[in-house]
Amino acid sequence: MKRKVILRLGERDLAFFTDESEELVNRVFQYIQDHYINASRRYRASDQVEILAHILVNTVLEKVKLESELERLREKYTYVEGEIGEE
Repeated sequence: MKRKVILRLGERDLAFFTDESEELVNRVFQYIQDHYINASRRYRASDQVEILAHILVNTVLEKVKLESELERLREKYTYVEGEIGEE
């Protein structure tokens, strides 16, 4: 069952609906809040949209890198599995 959760960024409360566990929601929100604070300091941006855009770009960059690494590891696993199967 979906429930309403609130993410506080700066002076704004943003409402979302989710059926994810409270633990997972807390971890995600903590990640966003930490990165929001760091980005607002690092980029000296006062505009919330600009700060969130920096977070989004950096997070997607991490995701793309992780997906590439996962694909590399899958290929390596498939290769090693084939080598072991041939013995």
